[in-house]
Amino acid sequence: EELGDMLWYISNIASKFNLDLQEIAEDNLRKCNDRWGWRDSTETDNKNTSYIFDNEFPEHESLPRQFEVEITEVSQDNSVKMKAFINKEQIGNDLTDNSYKSDGYRFHDIFHFSYAAVLGWSVVTRSILKRKRKSHHLIDEVEDGGRAVAIEEGISALVFSYAKDHDFLEGVSTLDYQLLKTIKNMTSHLEVSQCSLGDWERAILMGYDVWRQVEKNRGGTVLIDIDAGLITYQI
Repeated sequence: EELGDMLWYISNIASKFNLDLQEIAEDNLRKCNDRWGWRDSTETDNKNTSYIFDNEFPEHESLPRQFEVEITEVSQDNSVKMKAFINKEQIGNDLTDNSYKSDGYRFHDIFHFSYAAVLGWSVVTRSILKRKRKSHHLIDEVEDGGRAVAIEEGISALVFSYAKDHDFLEGVSTLDYQLLKTIKNMTSHLEVSQCSLGDWERAILMGYDVWRQVEKNRGGTVLIDIDAGLITYQI
């Protein structure tokens, strides 16, 4: 009886304000799926969650669908640095923590690789691998340009600050909605806006799972498989 009364009041309010209850319900279902949908998918379904934003570009302007990165740590010039290699050739620059206290941020390229693996998107990874889409001026300027790089680096730093307060996401299976919503807002004008909150959550959690192992072992091999939407670690 109480449920019936509540439904009557809801229907009455909706009628007075010309609200479509079916439309509201469908919108809420879309929001729930955007946030939680990936958790209801099977392992097989998850392999198809990554997006391909460079399908129509030549190979030299596309992210490689599978690649391995060898991560090493060296002590040099009174600082600890991270070096990354693909096929024994260094990619990117030597990285330090850029911090007064060691916190492992020198390994943060792993987060960019994770975005590439799960989201099919990472401006930073594209730059590191020299796969910018220069054949399309507007794409090169907007999607692969400096502002997009700054946004992705900002996301990496933002999430790292959050992760520090949560044991670097050890044993964490759910991220705060506000964090994910902030990331969505930061990327709303970019191609990665197609990715859901759940996609971002999965990319972040998988990235930190690999990061913790790399940080613990001071290096190792990171395997990125964009087709499978996976990033994994091996010593």
